[in-house]
Amino acid sequence: MDSLKTIVYNTIEVSRRSGVPALFFSNPGLGKTTAIENWSAHNGYALTTLIGSQRTAEEVLGYMINSSGRLITATPDWYNEILEAEAAGKKSVLFVDELSTAAEVVQGALLQLIFSRRCGGGHKLPASTLIISAANYKGNLPSACNIMAPTLNRFMIVNLSYAPHEAGSFVDEFVYGIDSYTTGCSFNNTILNEQEIIHFKRVFRESLVKILKIYEPIAGGNGLNIGEQDLDGIYEYSGDIYNFVSGRTVSYLERVLRAVIELGAEHFTRNECFEKYVLGLVGQGNLRGDIGESYRKEIVAAMRSLVEGGSAAGAHNTAQPAGKNAAEIIGLYMSHVSAGIDTNELYT
Repeated sequence: MDSLKTIVYNTIEVSRRSGVPALFFSNPGLGKTTAIENWSAHNGYALTTLIGSQRTAEEVLGYMINSSGRLITATPDWYNEILEAEAAGKKSVLFVDELSTAAEVVQGALLQLIFSRRCGGGHKLPASTLIISAANYKGNLPSACNIMAPTLNRFMIVNLSYAPHEAGSFVDEFVYGIDSYTTGCSFNNTILNEQEIIHFKRVFRESLVKILKIYEPIAGGNGLNIGEQDLDGIYEYSGDIYNFVSGRTVSYLERVLRAVIELGAEHFTRNECFEKYVLGLVGQGNLRGDIGESYRKEIVAAMRSLVEGGSAAGAHNTAQPAGKNAAEIIGLYMSHVSAGIDTNELYT
């Protein structure tokens, strides 16, 4: 398996390329904070930390103060720290730690910050600022601790855990260099152009719709209901936490898959990262039992087939022709357009 620090490093690269904020879940003591500190130092980013359990909503968004008879919002200390780094020519990582122990009103303030990338008074985060968050699983915390469903839905959730049979890997990671920096691969620097992006979005849309339709509830039975309103229990489940399907997470998934292609699909689809990203965005954590397990297997296989190519086991006819990866399909599309050939055949 990949080391947890490698998963953290690779995830931050995907977040940086896609603009999708990441939320790491794990048990305490697995090195999340250390890995984020290492990535920031290695890549020349200043690290600003907001610890959810130690902040009030006003300390997140800013205080209202009287200035010469006029109420204004004073910018919070962490924001000023980021501006100082920006003025010194350094980009920043805003690390929101202990999200799961923050009070609900503080989570609401953090949600506003993460979604709008602004603190009080309309003060914007610099465009280069990355937002990365971390939290512990429900079973590690007092029963009163919770993460609201709308807060979860602002992130790509990435679960970090070791299985019982991975004791050797677990010990090796913490004996041989948890403080070292290594991604285990070098990333590509491909940038898809506008036409390639338009094409990829069409292929992605066709593939995702097919899977979602397969798992629609039938006659009131169990299934994936994209209109479901009872979502607050997702964080309560034991085991890995998966986000629910929403317009936001679908948009996030498309952006993350494009980032994976641009960085080099082979670096992600052959290891655990890819499955974690897909399920952390559209894994529908409240869909339990055999149907939930089947859906999650199918959606990962379909998205892997879309990005990397080949006939994924268990995937229902995805929009991408078998045996060709997304880059090859985009190339075919562009050659069809240049030659005036109908492109519809690429989707059958």
